[in-house]
Amino acid sequence: MTSPQTIADLFSLPIELVALLLEQGSIQRVNSGELLGEKGSDPKRLALILDGVFAVDNVDYDGVNRLVGLLGPGSSIFENPIIMSYKVNTVVESLTQSTVLLIPSAFAKQLLNTNLEFNQFLLRQQASKTLYFAQILYWSHEKEMDRKIHLMLTLLSDTVRSRALPLSNEQLASILGMSRNSVSKALKTLESSGAILLDKGMISLQKEMREPLK
Repeated sequence: MTSPQTIADLFSLPIELVALLLEQGSIQRVNSGELLGEKGSDPKRLALILDGVFAVDNVDYDGVNRLVGLLGPGSSIFENPIIMSYKVNTVVESLTQSTVLLIPSAFAKQLLNTNLEFNQFLLRQQASKTLYFAQILYWSHEKEMDRKIHLMLTLLSDTVRSRALPLSNEQLASILGMSRNSVSKALKTLESSGAILLDKGMISLQKEMREPLK
């Protein structure tokens, strides 16, 4: 079972605040394929990811889901709708067996108005995710195909805190805005070089490749 101190360390929160969140919330297991929240609904809970990997999908005007990124341990889900008081506008699906701390949105909103440390925490989460999705957009415009994919895989790996990414070629193509065939070809090249290892529905990084934003 996840200890309060482990949660405090993972999210850089005071242990007293974690105790309060555990008192009002609940730790739950989430099965692979299970959705958190429903697009177009009011956020019922703030979710803090303790372990596992979640896919974040945007839904276009035709009702088609497009994978735009992954979230992992140390990330929160639905802080934006709670902070801004608007409806959920993404689809969040667990790609693995995962564990989350679920906090009722009414209590989260109460804390936003009364607890400075919680307020700062959600704003940090909001800011870090804004930068993260900006980085995804940045790397999606890289022109050299193999490098573009390797850089994106490194960014995703850092975010979910694992070298093993539960991603299919089609899902990675969605994040990159590329065709599945182009992604498959580039992944095979990277695998041949020893940079990655491919398995069914899994991409494992063997080497890192990094470059700061310009």
